[in-house]
This record gives sequence, structure tokens and C-alpha cells, in this order.
Amino acid sequence: MTHDVLLTPGAHRAAGLAADDVAGAMMRVEGAWMRALAEGGAATADQVHAVAAAASSWPRDLVALAVAAEDAGNPVVPLVDEVFARRARQASDG
Repeated sequence: MTHDVLLTPGAHRAAGLAADDVAGAMMRVEGAWMRALAEGGAATADQVHAVAAAASSWPRDLVALAVAAEDAGNPVVPLVDEVFARRARQASDG
């Protein structure tokens, strides 16, 4: 454990886990969530594919994600915002 453990409560539980691993897992959850929405009729197959494409092409700027997570209180909100913003940009590009 490092000397900054008091500044990062709970970090000891994630020993050996990289931020990119967490971001990747969150992306997989978003993909699964979209597939579940489609199965329930709340999303189209095109929407599922669009979110998957946006998620796979996300640049994974983990520093920007961490900064945005401070305001949101967790990294999921800015991650999902970025995926949907990326999806919108891809849709407008054709």
C-alpha cells in the first residue's frame, strides 16, 4: 500500500486492477444494457450497433474521465455521456 492511501479510500480493494480494465468493464456493461433494452423492445438493433461502435472507438482518455468523474461522483456518468456524444457525432457524419 502506498503513502497516499488516505487520499484514495477503498483503493486497497482494487490492488492490481488497472483503470483501463475498469473502463473496459464499464463499456461491456453499456453494451449489455443496450442489448437488454433491445430485447425488451426499448431500443432498436441500429441503436445497439451504434452504441457498440461508439464504445469501441472511444479514445479511453482516462485522465479526462477521472476529472469528469469528480463532478459526477462516479466514472459511469461521464463515460456514458461520452459514448452517446460520440454516437451522435458518428450519426451526423453519416
